[in-house]
Amino acid sequence: MLPGIIRSAVASDASALYEIRRDAICVLASRGMPEEMAERWASSRTLAWVQTIIKERDVWVFEADTVVAASVSVSADTIDGLYTLPLYEQRGVASRLLAFVETQMRGRGLLAARAGDRLECRSLLSAKGI
Repeated sequence: MLPGIIRSAVASDASALYEIRRDAICVLASRGMPEEMAERWASSRTLAWVQTIIKERDVWVFEADTVVAASVSVSADTIDGLYTLPLYEQRGVASRLLAFVETQMRGRGLLAARAGDRLECRSLLSAKGI
């Protein structure tokens, strides 16, 4: 298991989270969709949007050796964003973030989580039985 910590995202993480989202979509999502479509999706959000997400939602990051390697965002009972840097793919990072979120949601009295409308989020959550 990759050593690292999970912590709340802070404003200074915005640039890293923007790049994680972009890289995850351009590299990982493009494996299952046309590259042009992945590029449009990756470009559909701005740094300002990420800054707003950090302020308005619960956002946690997985940090490995001072590198923000992945993030997950939650609105109420919906996991609406889950992105991992391609370098950290298949190393259990997203699974650890999801387990953390599950614990947080249970602590709030929520018995179930919903996946947002993004395919990558739905597929991983489905694989985890969420």
